[in-house]
Amino acid sequence: MMTLDESSSLVYMLEIIFLLIFFFIVLIDRVLLELTNNKLISILEFLAISSFLIYYYISHNNSFSIG
Repeated sequence: MMTLDESSSLVYMLEIIFLLIFFFIVLIDRVLLELTNNKLISILEFLAISSFLIYYYISHNNSFSIG
């Protein structure tokens, strides 16, 4: 990290932060699966994913196109 220029090291730091956030989301999901009802967790995950997709659809000019 110390040998890269500023923009490259920023990108790597953002990737590391994203991976840590993803790791904690997966960890929380695994713990909740052990402690609660599987159907409830499935419903909550469906609601979270669908709400993200709806937000993405609305905020990106009503389009799911990539590019």
